[in-house]
This record gives sequence, C-alpha cells and structure tokens, in this order.
Amino acid sequence: MRYIADDFIVEAKKLRISYKEINMQDALRIRNNVENLYCKKGYGALWERISIENFGFHTPNNKAIFKNLNAEINNEVIIFFEESTDKTFFKLKNIVDLMNVVNELFGFVFYITDENESFLLCRNDHEFIIGAGKAKKWVENLLKNST
Repeated sequence: MRYIADDFIVEAKKLRISYKEINMQDALRIRNNVENLYCKKGYGALWERISIENFGFHTPNNKAIFKNLNAEINNEVIIFFEESTDKTFFKLKNIVDLMNVVNELFGFVFYITDENESFLLCRNDHEFIIGAGKAKKWVENLLKNST
C-alpha cells in the first residue's frame, strides 16, 4: 500500500523538490536498525514503542515546528511512515525540503532519521513530536524555545 507515498511524490514534484525512493531491502535494514536502537520490542505503532528515556511534547497545529532543526540536521534525511500504512522510504537532501513537502500533506505519522540512524524523530497522529538518540536534545530545545 502506498497511499502516503503517492501523495508525497505529487507534492514534491509540485514544489520541485528532489527525492530518492529507497529500495525495499535498504528500507527494511533502516527500519530494523532504528527499531533496534530506539524502540521496545512488541506490536503496535512504532511511535508507541519508542523507549521511555526519549523525549516528546505536544505541538497542536504547529506545522512549522521542524524549521528550527535546520542547524541540527544539515545533511540528507530519510522519511518513512507507519509500516502498516505505507512501507515506502524517501531520502531528501535536507530537513527544509522534507518539511516543505510534509506541510502540504494531510496529517499522518512519519519518522525521520539519517543514513547513520543517529536519531529518530517522529510526528505522530496525536500531534506529538518524539525524539530519540540525538533528537532527544533537539526536541527538548524545541520545547524550551516554544514556551
């Protein structure tokens, strides 16, 4: 099923933002690595299993919340979705391009990481931002700067 991916591609093309779809073998490797690094084993949504020592906060109607992360995430990023919804992974050149596409789409759960899986950043369908790995500190800083 690709219902998010197809919309993502349409919006990226409208905005003239380049992206690369990651092949399924690499996507599975990335998902497994991220899950092993940052999540508890089990069933259910990945965001529900992100380990408790990570950090999150509620950001209702704040689509621009990631704009302040440009300084923190200054290389290619990978976006993926809840596996039960869409198994597609995309790589984009930076967080600004990624967020420009995401901001044009309806609300859905998405995850962001990098090639090294050094962080996991999630926006869930309850409008919570959750950070793990390096992203824990970024989310803490977003919270401080939003109050």
